[in-house]
Amino acid sequence: MIVGIGLDITDLKRIRKLYEDKAERFLQKIYSPEEIKTCLARKDPIPGLAARFAAKEAFSKCLGLGWGGKINWSDVAVINDEKGKPELLLRNNAKEATIGKKIWVSLTHTEEYAAATVILEEAD
Repeated sequence: MIVGIGLDITDLKRIRKLYEDKAERFLQKIYSPEEIKTCLARKDPIPGLAARFAAKEAFSKCLGLGWGGKINWSDVAVINDEKGKPELLLRNNAKEATIGKKIWVSLTHTEEYAAATVILEEAD
């Protein structure tokens, strides 16, 4: 049974501006070390950063908890399995909030936007 759905769309221009203006502070506040390494290894890191930002927002909406309270941005990381499929790596309160649940995540981006959907399902 589905217990939560979150969806977010992020403007790549916004992420590019944040990255260009406040790169170190922005990266350290929002992203995990794994995400930073993955995205900065790409020719253009912005689509990956934006998609991960959207996934974090979608996860927050899925739980209905918001940011700055129980869950920190860096507690939610988007990683890829060996075939490239995105998965959420959760830490601390984000992990505790999803015990006994299965998480589905989907990312996409165009030249202008990145979007993500997160679905939270009761585990069998």
